[in-house]
Amino acid sequence: MAEPKFKAGDPVFIIKFLYKVSGEIAAVHQDADGVYFYDILVDGQVVEMDVRESAIRIRKILNPPKYSMGGIVRFKDSQGYEYTGRICVVDPYGTMEQDDEPSYDIYEEGDAKCLYKHIRESWVIERIS
Repeated sequence: MAEPKFKAGDPVFIIKFLYKVSGEIAAVHQDADGVYFYDILVDGQVVEMDVRESAIRIRKILNPPKYSMGGIVRFKDSQGYEYTGRICVVDPYGTMEQDDEPSYDIYEEGDAKCLYKHIRESWVIERIS
């Protein structure tokens, strides 16, 4: 089947163009109102876009997360205590409290067996594996 033709101002056209330029859609997700959000990697940065009423709006540009889901890292919490754990959630846009850097939810599998939420990327000390 032939790909449909889009006008230059059409948001789907813009998303397809950015995808062809960048080569990578990091994620597609949908909010509670049914609006789709596209995370596209452009020039080494994640661009989050949403499509509403035939318009496209860039919502946030951050550097892509340094660590990926499933990775084991050494990190500190908000009080400065250090732990080792496995990343189980990557939020490239930070948290409600801060949106200036990616954050992670990390499961510490040692004695505490605890899920640490909203760990800022700057609190991750090193990747172990």
